[in-house]
Amino acid sequence: MSTLALLESLRTGKIADAFEAAKHLSSSANPPVKEIIRVLNTAEKIEHREAAAYALSWMLRLNNNAPLKALIECVNNQDQNASVRGQALEGLGIHAPPPKKCCVAKYRKNCAAQLKR
Repeated sequence: MSTLALLESLRTGKIADAFEAAKHLSSSANPPVKEIIRVLNTAEKIEHREAAAYALSWMLRLNNNAPLKALIECVNNQDQNASVRGQALEGLGIHAPPPKKCCVAKYRKNCAAQLKR
C-alpha cells in the first residue's frame, strides 16, 4: 500500500485499518511525520487521532524531535480527548519513562481535576 493510501486510512479509514496504517507508517524507512502530526491535530474522529499518536510513539527512535514534541503537546492540550492524550502519554512512557514519580503524580492530579469539572 502506498504512503498516501496509508495516510488516508489513518485519517479517515475504519478504526482497525487506521491502526494498521499507523503500524506500517511508523515502521517505514522515511515516515511522513508532518502528515501524521496533522492527523493527530485535525482528524475528526477520536480513534484516528489515537492511531496517529500510536504511530508517533514508535517514531521516537528517529533522529527527529517532531514526534516527541507533538506527543508532549498532545498530553498538555487540555482540549484534546482524554483517550488521545492517554495514547500520547503511553507512547512517551514506552520510550522515555518519567525520571521522577512527581511528574506522573502531577499529571494524575491534573486529570482528576479535569474529571471533577
